[in-house]
Amino acid sequence: SGILMELIDYVVDKQQSQVDNALSQMLDGQEVSQSFLQRHTNLLMASLFFGLSALVWMFFFMFYCDEEAGICEGLTLVQAFYFAIVTLCGVGFGDIVPRTQAGELFAAGVSVVGIVTYLNLVGAISDCMLKAKKSAHLSSLSESQFTAADLSNDGTVDLYEFTRFILTKFNMVSAEVLDEIKHNFSELDANGSGDITLEDISDMLQHKSRGKTKVSPKPVP
Repeated sequence: SGILMELIDYVVDKQQSQVDNALSQMLDGQEVSQSFLQRHTNLLMASLFFGLSALVWMFFFMFYCDEEAGICEGLTLVQAFYFAIVTLCGVGFGDIVPRTQAGELFAAGVSVVGIVTYLNLVGAISDCMLKAKKSAHLSSLSESQFTAADLSNDGTVDLYEFTRFILTKFNMVSAEVLDEIKHNFSELDANGSGDITLEDISDMLQHKSRGKTKVSPKPVP
């Protein structure tokens, strides 16, 4: 189990790095001219590895026979495909199980590799989705989009309003999270200047300190 967790952590960290890189490029507005294969190399390779794992699994449980025990796995194509997918995706309903000892050993070993390839595939799909959002930037604003972005209804869209509109439009951050961030900023901006200064922080700390101060009770005669 320790080896499996290390493999899973490695794949997750690798994919998180790729997702962070894609998100960084999206926010920086970097444009790179690439072919379809170049843009989706990670997804294609991840799909290939997962597909190969599933095929190996299917062929084994369709054709393997233990001649000494006279037992064959003998799954049909549909059963083998179903068994491979539910196992490699980590579901494992348990309605189909190996019939031979070799099958049990095979399942114990190959399922670890298969689950890692599945996690790699999920990470590659997430990476592609973020890259797709990266390319979906706005070259102009329609009247309806401008109205939706203009939260203050003053006829102008400032940087905050535009950033909020883009983040919510492409489902990168929910409006509730942005509202909470803005509310938190307003709490820290004690004088309402629109900037957080050391003076604001000092005033906030002093206010909290006074709030925690308790009056000592008078001694009972």
